Amino acid sequence: MLRLPRRVLLRALLLEGTAGIIAASGLPACVSEKEAESSDAARLSVLSGYFDGRLAEAARIGRVSLSNDALQAAGHLEALERSAEIIASARDPGPALAELDARVEAELAKGDVVEVAGWILSPTEVALCILAARQLDG
Repeated sequence: MLRLPRRVLLRALLLEGTAGIIAASGLPACVSEKEAESSDAARLSVLSGYFDGRLAEAARIGRVSLSNDALQAAGHLEALERSAEIIASARDPGPALAELDARVEAELAKGDVVEVAGWILSPTEVALCILAARQLDG
């Protein structure tokens, strides 16, 4: 079984989407274009649902976060990895949204926050903004 470090997989997912993960693995692509489009639509549905359709605004925060390396500087890369996993595995947005909401509430209750361009956000919220930027910027 091929094992890749989580950081390699995360970077591939953020920078290149599903195709990037396949390329990083060195394995031949066996996912059809239709399956890849379906996966992108599912991710878009979860992200759009989380941000109540305001994906463009979230993506702007995500782009600032990426340029400032906000999560890495705060040591919260796990939030990005976990959020990406939740969204990538979602077949139905409902449970994914509930899990993301629970993570955000728990982080805020602990005072685990990141400041990005004047916004005070939980690490999971920052991660979701970064994923929104990635999804829109393709």
